[in-house]
Amino acid sequence: MPSFHLGVLKTDYTSMAVIYSCKDVLDMFYFEFAWIVSRKRSLPRQVVREAMAVLQREDICVSDMDTADQTRCD
Repeated sequence: MPSFHLGVLKTDYTSMAVIYSCKDVLDMFYFEFAWIVSRKRSLPRQVVREAMAVLQREDICVSDMDTADQTRCD
Protein backbone atom coordinates (compact mmCIF):
# COMPACT_ATOMS: atom_id res chain seq x y z
CA MET A 1 0.00 0.00 0.00
CA PRO A 2 1.56 3.32 -1.04
CA SER A 3 1.92 6.06 1.54
CA PHE A 4 0.37 9.47 1.06
CA HIS A 5 1.68 12.74 2.39
CA LEU A 6 -0.90 15.29 3.46
CA GLY A 7 -0.41 19.02 3.10
CA VAL A 8 -2.43 21.59 5.02
CA LEU A 9 -3.12 24.42 2.56
CA LYS A 10 -5.12 26.55 4.99
CA THR A 11 -6.36 26.35 8.54
CA ASP A 12 -7.73 28.69 11.15
CA TYR A 13 -6.46 26.29 13.88
CA THR A 14 -9.83 26.19 15.61
CA SER A 15 -12.63 25.17 13.27
CA MET A 16 -11.55 24.17 9.73
CA ALA A 17 -8.70 23.10 7.45
CA VAL A 18 -8.09 22.57 3.73
CA ILE A 19 -6.00 19.44 3.16
CA TYR A 20 -4.45 18.13 -0.06
CA SER A 21 -2.62 14.97 -1.07
CA CYS A 22 -1.37 13.53 -4.35
CA LYS A 23 0.54 10.41 -5.25
CA ASP A 24 2.02 8.94 -8.42
CA VAL A 25 2.01 5.14 -8.24
CA LEU A 26 4.50 3.32 -10.48
CA ASP A 27 4.11 6.03 -13.15
CA MET A 28 0.81 4.33 -14.04
CA PHE A 29 -1.71 5.92 -11.70
CA TYR A 30 -2.02 9.38 -10.25
CA PHE A 31 -4.20 9.97 -7.24
CA GLU A 32 -5.26 13.40 -6.03
CA PHE A 33 -7.32 14.07 -2.91
CA ALA A 34 -8.57 17.27 -1.31
CA TRP A 35 -10.66 17.76 1.80
CA ILE A 36 -12.30 20.67 3.51
CA VAL A 37 -12.64 19.48 7.08
CA SER A 38 -14.45 21.01 10.02
CA ARG A 39 -14.87 20.44 13.72
CA LYS A 40 -18.62 20.96 13.22
CA ARG A 41 -21.05 19.05 11.04
CA SER A 42 -21.39 21.90 8.56
CA LEU A 43 -19.59 25.05 7.52
CA PRO A 44 -21.00 28.39 6.45
CA ARG A 45 -21.13 28.74 2.66
CA GLN A 46 -18.68 31.64 2.75
CA VAL A 47 -16.07 29.46 4.49
CA VAL A 48 -16.56 26.72 1.88
CA ARG A 49 -16.17 29.28 -0.93
CA GLU A 50 -12.95 30.55 0.62
CA ALA A 51 -11.63 27.00 0.98
CA MET A 52 -12.48 26.20 -2.63
CA ALA A 53 -10.67 29.37 -3.71
CA VAL A 54 -7.55 28.17 -1.87
CA LEU A 55 -7.66 24.91 -3.83
CA GLN A 56 -8.23 26.70 -7.13
CA ARG A 57 -5.28 29.05 -6.51
CA GLU A 58 -3.14 25.93 -6.20
CA ASP A 59 -4.48 24.67 -9.58
CA ILE A 60 -6.44 21.88 -7.92
CA CYS A 61 -9.60 20.98 -9.83
CA VAL A 62 -12.65 21.32 -7.60
CA SER A 63 -15.32 20.53 -10.20
CA ASP A 64 -15.58 16.86 -9.15
CA MET A 65 -15.68 17.49 -5.42
CA ASP A 66 -18.66 16.15 -3.51
CA THR A 67 -20.25 17.33 -0.30
CA ALA A 68 -20.58 14.81 2.49
CA ASP A 69 -23.78 15.46 4.44
CA GLN A 70 -22.80 15.14 8.09
CA THR A 71 -25.87 16.82 9.57
CA ARG A 72 -27.66 13.56 10.40
CA CYS A 73 -24.73 11.76 12.04
CA ASP A 74 -25.24 10.78 15.67
